[in-house]
Formats: sequence, C-alpha cells, structure tokens
Amino acid sequence: MSSRTHVVLVPGFGGFDALGQIFYYANVTTVYDAWKEKAGSSLASLHYFENLPTAGVRTRAIALRAFLEERVYRDVIRKGDRIALVGHSTGGLDIRQLLVNLDPRFDAVPNVRDPAKKVLVEDHDILNKVERIVFLSVPQKGTNSADFTRQFRTLLDWFFRTVEAELVVSRASVLEVFEKFVLKHLPLYGAPQVFDAVRDTILETLNGGGSTADDRYRAAASRAAFGELLGWLVNVKDDFFAIDDLSYEEPSGALPTPARYPSSLREMEREAWEPRILTRSFATMARPPYEGPPRTKPYDPLWLLPWLANLKPSPARKTDAVFRLVYAATAAGPFEASPEDRIRDSGRLRQVESWENDGIVNTASMLWPDGEATTLVPADHGDIIGHYILSKAIKTSEVLTGRINHSYDILGSGMGFDEHDFKKVWEGVFEFCTS
Repeated sequence: MSSRTHVVLVPGFGGFDALGQIFYYANVTTVYDAWKEKAGSSLASLHYFENLPTAGVRTRAIALRAFLEERVYRDVIRKGDRIALVGHSTGGLDIRQLLVNLDPRFDAVPNVRDPAKKVLVEDHDILNKVERIVFLSVPQKGTNSADFTRQFRTLLDWFFRTVEAELVVSRASVLEVFEKFVLKHLPLYGAPQVFDAVRDTILETLNGGGSTADDRYRAAASRAAFGELLGWLVNVKDDFFAIDDLSYEEPSGALPTPARYPSSLREMEREAWEPRILTRSFATMARPPYEGPPRTKPYDPLWLLPWLANLKPSPARKTDAVFRLVYAATAAGPFEASPEDRIRDSGRLRQVESWENDGIVNTASMLWPDGEATTLVPADHGDIIGHYILSKAIKTSEVLTGRINHSYDILGSGMGFDEHDFKKVWEGVFEFCTS
C-alpha cells in the first residue's frame, strides 16, 4: 500500500475546529478538495485538530501529541505514512514545542521539554513521521497584542466569569444583553462581522421545538452547541496562560516558551529538524488604517488610550473599528524588529518595521525560521485562514444546525484579499506538504 501524507491543521489562539457558527479554518476543505482533484492525488488526508482555546503553549503541545498519538495508535496514520503540520498563529508555537517534547536531545536544556510518561506510541514513532512544517502568521518572537492584553488581564477574567455565569442561567439573556449594549450602543461605524459571529454563535444554541426528525436533530445540535460554547468559556476563564507565552516581554514566573527562546536554542531546533523536516513560512501584513504609521512605545494604559483616540483613520481605507483598535495595539508596544528582519515585498528586499503587523501579530516576528525566503501575504490575521468574506452556510448539515454563515470577515481590514489570493496560499501549502 502506498504511503499517505497527513496534513494536520493546528489552530491558534482560541483553538477550536468549529465553535458554534465560527469555523477556525474556513473554506480550506473546499480548496483542498479542488486541489486534490486537479493534482490527481489520492495519497493525502486533511485533519483538523481541535486544540485548547487559551491554554499555555506547553499545555497545547501535550494535547497535540495526544491527538497524533491516537491516530497513529488506531492505524489512521499508518506505518510508512508521513505527517505535515500546519500551524496558524499560536498553533505554530505549539508545533515547535511538540517537536521539542518528542526529541530527547532537548533534555540537555533544562526546563524546556515535557516528555510523555505513559504512552501508546513512542515519541520517535511520531517524530519520525513529521517531514513538513508550515507556519502561517506565527508570532515566533512574540507579539505586542499579547503584551497589550496582559494589561487588562483582571478585566478579562471578570468578563469571562460573568458571561459564563449568565450563560448557565439563560442563553437568551446573554443574547439580549449582547445585542442591546454591544451592537446598538457602541460607536462602531457599522457593526464589525466579528460581533455578528458572536451573536450567531449564541443564536445557534437557542434552536429547538417541533416534532419532525429535522426539528429534533436541530434541537439536539443546539444542546451540543451550548455545551461546546460553555466548555470553551470555562477553559478560557480558567487557563489564559497563552497570553503570557505570546508576550514579547517575559512575565514574571512564566515557563520557557518557543516565542522567547534564545538564539542558541533556536539554532538547536533547526539542527534537530535538518535534513528531514522542511519548513515554509507565510507572513501576513496589513496596511495601516491611519494617516501616518503608528509609533512603537512601551505600554502605559494611561498613555495608550489617549494616543489611540488621537490617531486619525485614513479616509482612503475602509476598515472597521475592531481592526483599527487591534492594529494600533499591535503596532505600539515593546516589540523590536532586528536588522535581519527583511522580506521580499513587490520584488524588492526591505527591512520590516517594528510597528508593521496584520492586526494581531507583528510581521517581523513571523520571519523565523525562513527569514527572507518567507512568503509575504498582503492580508490580515484572519484573511489567511478563510475569514476574509461573509459567506453563507454551504452544506445541508450546517443549515439544519441553524448555522447562518460559514465564514466572516472577522477583522475587516479592507485589504482586498479575495478567493484567488486564498486559493493561491492554500494550494501552495498543500503542494509543499505533499512534495
């Protein structure tokens, strides 16, 4: 029997395959099916890994090992098959940590490896199958948005506790509060689609009633969606350590994380991959939504909010309020690009500025390990995973569960990223993974 390539999609921050209305990787399967038919290849399989939402990278890497171990043990991934790991955002750090965990050579470095104890499949039997890694918009050296979020950790803890408690009492009241105080009273210049996605996720948990088989299925799916949403909120409320792991500046007491590995350990990673494991990196970069580039400064909440208020949106750019906020928060902060952070942009090699970003991650942070060979994608952080357009539910099963949309333009950067661009990126991913 011929060997197969198993392409495993690893989600980033928020880690899920599908959470109510929101798919993490949207429309990727459609592109994959068309690519496979065009390539005439039946020796590839696509897997979606459902990770923990906001857990620390080292916790998420353990979950990723368990996912792969189960599929190797059940002979889904067979002897002679190979694995290609594709990580978006934090998912790329999870992959790096997984490979450190699987490789006993890293025992020489104190406190960076989390070896598995009791196993169904040995580490080397998983590691030896990994031959390709794709990094999509990965904060390889941290990102300002994480440092920004840490400033408001206490407020976020209170928010998620409140939503979880309210959701248990009444799903309908959560929707009512959300529509009344978020969608109607915030000066949003038109509601961003990320808020539509949140509203639709809550709506999906409210379906029920009727006596037909379809009605009963819809009600059962509604109960399942409620359980998924509640479980996701509980995980977020109790484990938000991913933010510490993604910060550019090291929080006190934080565990070592791939985003802050010293150069010596990064070189050890690359040596461990060679020559068998090949990498390819894609870096996303969005245009500033302001007149003049935002500055890079350390965070001071008392300084930051007035500074944001004084930024003048560019009249030539159609962007929503959420993107303007996250872009500015990611542009400002402690992250510093190095002189080696250069990328080929419109045919010329240029330095990437510290403030340049895709709305969530500083672009200069995405260039390791492939440096100047990294592929630049003019897009925001959500575009590259299929969230560049509002698209209706595409399958009968989605309609039956009450799903309204298959994807959302969750950041609204106005970059003009479209279906052609999306196909080009993902066909390149699949070609690399199976080559």
